[in-house]
Amino acid sequence: MDDDQRKGPWLNIHGELAHPDSPRGGSGPGGARSPRPLGSDFRADAPSPFSPAGRYVSPIELADRYFASNDRGSKAKAKQAGQPQKAITDADLAKKVGEAAADRVRQPVLGETCFDLPDRLLRKFGGLSADDFETVTGSKEQDYKWGNPVDGTADIQIGDIVQFRNHKVTITTTVTTTTTTRTVRHGHTVEETAPYTKTNSKFQNRGPQHSAVVIGKNDDGTIEIAEQHIIDHNTGKLSKDVLKARLHLGDSEKKSKETKKLKNGSQEIETIVKVEVSGQAWFYHPKAKRK
Repeated sequence: MDDDQRKGPWLNIHGELAHPDSPRGGSGPGGARSPRPLGSDFRADAPSPFSPAGRYVSPIELADRYFASNDRGSKAKAKQAGQPQKAITDADLAKKVGEAAADRVRQPVLGETCFDLPDRLLRKFGGLSADDFETVTGSKEQDYKWGNPVDGTADIQIGDIVQFRNHKVTITTTVTTTTTTRTVRHGHTVEETAPYTKTNSKFQNRGPQHSAVVIGKNDDGTIEIAEQHIIDHNTGKLSKDVLKARLHLGDSEKKSKETKKLKNGSQEIETIVKVEVSGQAWFYHPKAKRK
């Protein structure tokens, strides 16, 4: 393979993604073939496998880059097989987007912004993206629309896209030891009623503008989302991977009590978890392209 071929996208003569050293992508009998079809207007940002970036790019990310900008490979296969492209339904689109987003958790981020995760998945599976509804300006003041607005939190489904505006969740946990009972000599017990309280607060900030994908619903009314380009609380740094998070949809307060056994007695402990939500979060059902 010459230097020019090393710089080209990873395509064989059929427009399929293939590593140039593989049987499907490499040279055939009689000489090396072009890394892309002659006259092709294909454009891709897939790095050469011989470049520093190309050595570490994952096959999943490579495929996503390809399908985000050109779907010629899959269309060519269908045309060769004589099978017409079947339009996807809104329900099937949402299912595919939700499953794909869940599969991306702890995988490298797609693109350079949070916008790229829902955008690329919607395009990959034949859905409309934000710029199909209005011009995407890139301004932090713009609130993107991703499909049909969700009618209330009960209507939220896996595969929905959520758009945040100055969204903040504060979770405050207060643990109070109300009574400690200790056993002393001769079986006597002593009670200490002076309360001891410990408070801890955690914050989830998504703003001023943020986009994510719904990947699950919980019995307690919270939902699971896949998101990227957000701070990883385990490291305190911007995550290089897609993350999974539990999202609270509104304010709540939950109280619980337990008895903790000690070596020589017991403790009565009361826990209060208070959730406060501010800002806005809009949910959208994905909408498939109509042929």
